[in-house]
Amino acid sequence: MSIQAPSLSNEGTYSLTLSSANLELTDFVYTTTTYNEITGTENDDVLYGVEGNNRIYGLGGRDTLYGHESTDELYGGSLDDKLYGYGGNDFLYGDGGKDTLYGGLGEDELYGGIGDDKLYGEEGNDKLYGGTLNDTLHGGEGNDELFGEQDNDKLYGGADQDKLYGGDGRDTLYGDEGDDSLSGDAGNDRLYGGDGNDILNGGADHDTLYGGQGNDLLHGNQGWDSLYGEAGDDILIDEDGGSLSGGDGNDTLTVYGNDRSTLDGDNDNDTLNGGGGNDTLSGGGDHDVLNGGDGDDTLYGGESFRADWRPANDDGDDTLNGGTGNDTLYGDYRTVSHSSVTGNDTLNGGDGDDILYGDYEINGINSIGGNDTLSGGVGNDYLNGGDGQDLAMGGTGNDVIFESELAIGGSGNDRVHGDSSSSDTLIGGAGDDWVEGYGNDVARGGSGNDVLTSLGNKDTLLGGEGNDVLHVVGSLGNGAVLFAGSGDDILSGNANNQWFHGGAGSDTFHFGTSLYFDLAKSANSIPSYFTGHDKIADFEIGIDTIAIDTAIASDFDDLVIEQVGSKAVITLSNGSTITLNNTNASLLSADDFSFTSTSTFNDSLSTWGAHIGESWHYGGSFQSNQWVFGDKRHDVITATHYADGGAGNDTLISHGKKEILVGGEGADTFDLQFGSSGITTIKDFDVNEDQLIFKATISYYGFDYSERPSLTFSPSSLAPTAYENGTVLKADLGFEIYLEGVDPDSIALDDITLLLRAASDGIGNTLIGGNRDDYLNGNSGSDTLEGRGGNDTLIGGGGHDTLLGGEGNDELSGDGGNDSLDGGQGSDRLHAGEGENQLSGGEGADTFLIGHFSTELAGFNSYDWNSFNNYRYEDTITDFEAAVDSLNITHLLDDNTIRFLANEDNIFRGSDLIKQVGNDVVIQGSSTAISTLQNVQLDDFSDEQVSFTLIGRNSANHIIGGASDDYLFGRASNDILEGGNGKDWIQGDEGYDTLTGGQGADTFVLSDARQTYSSSVETDTITDFEIGIDKIAFNNIHYAEINFDDFIITQQGDDTLVQMIRKFDFGGETEYVDDNVNVLLKNINAEDISADDFDFFYLS
Repeated sequence: MSIQAPSLSNEGTYSLTLSSANLELTDFVYTTTTYNEITGTENDDVLYGVEGNNRIYGLGGRDTLYGHESTDELYGGSLDDKLYGYGGNDFLYGDGGKDTLYGGLGEDELYGGIGDDKLYGEEGNDKLYGGTLNDTLHGGEGNDELFGEQDNDKLYGGADQDKLYGGDGRDTLYGDEGDDSLSGDAGNDRLYGGDGNDILNGGADHDTLYGGQGNDLLHGNQGWDSLYGEAGDDILIDEDGGSLSGGDGNDTLTVYGNDRSTLDGDNDNDTLNGGGGNDTLSGGGDHDVLNGGDGDDTLYGGESFRADWRPANDDGDDTLNGGTGNDTLYGDYRTVSHSSVTGNDTLNGGDGDDILYGDYEINGINSIGGNDTLSGGVGNDYLNGGDGQDLAMGGTGNDVIFESELAIGGSGNDRVHGDSSSSDTLIGGAGDDWVEGYGNDVARGGSGNDVLTSLGNKDTLLGGEGNDVLHVVGSLGNGAVLFAGSGDDILSGNANNQWFHGGAGSDTFHFGTSLYFDLAKSANSIPSYFTGHDKIADFEIGIDTIAIDTAIASDFDDLVIEQVGSKAVITLSNGSTITLNNTNASLLSADDFSFTSTSTFNDSLSTWGAHIGESWHYGGSFQSNQWVFGDKRHDVITATHYADGGAGNDTLISHGKKEILVGGEGADTFDLQFGSSGITTIKDFDVNEDQLIFKATISYYGFDYSERPSLTFSPSSLAPTAYENGTVLKADLGFEIYLEGVDPDSIALDDITLLLRAASDGIGNTLIGGNRDDYLNGNSGSDTLEGRGGNDTLIGGGGHDTLLGGEGNDELSGDGGNDSLDGGQGSDRLHAGEGENQLSGGEGADTFLIGHFSTELAGFNSYDWNSFNNYRYEDTITDFEAAVDSLNITHLLDDNTIRFLANEDNIFRGSDLIKQVGNDVVIQGSSTAISTLQNVQLDDFSDEQVSFTLIGRNSANHIIGGASDDYLFGRASNDILEGGNGKDWIQGDEGYDTLTGGQGADTFVLSDARQTYSSSVETDTITDFEIGIDKIAFNNIHYAEINFDDFIITQQGDDTLVQMIRKFDFGGETEYVDDNVNVLLKNINAEDISADDFDFFYLS
């Protein structure tokens, strides 16, 4: 039965109720109605909406409801209904039963209600709510939101960028295409990201997450979860522990909590972070970083343990950090054969008793703390035992081992270093090894031609097989026992009392300067010629040789040889003795001796000799007896005991702790940084070439702060005084500098660079510089700082300070307090700072900086301007020359208390800050902050003399600079910034800004301040970019280093669009266009853009 409804012409809401079964309503005609209410029966109805907004109620029965093109509300009723929204933004309610809902066109909301429902959003940005029981939701096209709600649901996002929420129950979520967000919520859920860069959040309970294609973020959240990143550069995080697998791409895997977890990086360059439990981490292929965290962890640089029959490859250079706990680290998985593992790995055990294994290539293994076991494996390894009682085994390859209590080099040419803080056993093993003891150590060479060195007291050196060199380094060794073993060996005693046993072969016993220091070319080194009383247990006349340096004795007749019981005693001219056990003195002849310089034996050190001048002494090996040597380059060396720069123009840094410095050849700089009392000796200071830099915090040594008087310090305070064969520079500050061989009258004190900071005790001081570029900081007191010659930096600090630049181009900053600044001669820069200050530039073209910030802040990305205000003080410039000096004015347009000064068009011009008032020019930052330029006419200014740093409000700004070099910052919102003339710096920061440089070579700065995703590509716009003149600059604070190749440049009509390619910083090459960092260049041909139009910088 069909009913043709009458035409209704009055306004309002009309209802038509059908009471017969199986009726079909058509052609309901109305005019200007608000809602049409159509109500079915308790039977199976088919109801159609008409023009306008419909409310259709199915009631009982299995109904089919159709909306129309407007906004409809469809209610299915109690049984299994079908609802079709059709056009418009519709609301569909399944109510009871197993319903099927189709949104159609428009932005629809679908509610399944009670029952196992199926919801289809179709086109448009829809919202789907499953309700109770087990529902299936399909978002379709558009940016949809799907809510499974209660029970076990399936959600499919479909195309575009969707948000899926599982709700309660065991849900399955599919992101499908687009960049989707999936949240499992409560229950054991399964989430599939699909294509695009997705965000997956498992929620509570035990979830399984699959990232799919793209760069995904997987967060397991609570519960023991399983996360699979699959393709792309993914980030996997689990709160309570779980099983994480990165898949392809450069992934980051992180677990928290104390449960046992398994992390597998799979392919590419991954970062794995364990939690508090006993975790297993496997890097997989390529270059991985593994951090075990707390707990007893097992880390594999490659795959985890595999059976022997399964071949695998891992060519990556891995870094493994065990963290706390008793960890086991493998550079690559441990397998017997069929493997190809060639990565250069670094293993760090961390705290706890760890076991570390390298692999088949070059490894760096550091145990850090605990009683550890280190194994280098195949390859050239670097093993550091660190604290604790450690066992280190180099394995095959040329290994370096230090700070291990039992160290075994293995095969290869190894370097094994002991530790002065413990008694170590050091074994070179096979190959030609270098083994160093540092006191109470046993150093064994093993087979091969080894070099064994004693750098401490009471070491035992055991040469073993081969032609070995056993030597004690100067005054550093005493009471050593040297057993050479078989072979033609060299035993060198040098200073103090040693005991020698040559063993089989034709051995040479050497007495002179240290082989070590002679080869380092340290003519001024502290170790002296042999002085002591040494014993040789098994000298064989006619076979062995005693070699004495020519500086001690030149021939056989210089020796006094006596028979004392069964021993022959040889006395040298300096009183030293050599005792030969069981030897007849009368049988000794000149044939048993050689007289030559120490350098004769340099070749005996074999291939090791070329490395003597390097710093081989890692970590705490040398401790208080650290000796460092430079080479022919321009070295920078920080000394802890002895430093020799060698040839070249070197910089040697001392901390005033009894260091000994040798500059060597070249014009050297001695940087003397005094933080405590001590004597620093410079052995070869050249007053004509070398330079002294004196760096200290100034406070009278020995005074309590409450007693300390005011202090005056200048170059003359160093008071050169003759001492022995040199000069002492000594101020009453608790330290001394000894210049060996230097006449006090030859020192030009004003040529010493002073870097001085007063103590933070509030006592005013007078600090005076010299002719160099000095740095003087008054700190908290009311100080007088005088730069004199050179380009000086003077900082007043707190208190009411007086700053006098003197000659040169100086930088003066008053900081806090009411200060007086006088630049003196030269082109100076004067910063007013806080307080009511008096500024005088003096002679030269000076620059005065007025305001809270200086231009050095240009380029800061998303700077926290909200925490600052403009100063509220009145500064006075007494000698501003309108035709010579420059003025930089910094102003925060909208600080915490002052509204900015815009004109009637709501445009802010920097020039509006400057006004003529009587005979003076005033800069009015606020009603209480007025800076005055005395006796200056504004008409005498040129536009180029005044530059501005203008910082916008957090709302939209329209800011116009001046004719000089300005800095404009837009901050938040969509700003209009116009530079005007000059070389301007224009930085929009957040928002989509319109930037105009004006005349001059301008820099337009883009940053990643826009952190929210935009579905449409919005851009900054540069209206007048000039190719070859202007620059587009990028602050890459959020990225690794970027360059021209990191951008896509496309033609957009008459304009050019520049977009950044984002790269995750996980070491891979996966990339996508970042719509947050882009700019549109008006009226520019894309083909004309080149790398020369870009500039890049990094602000840490």
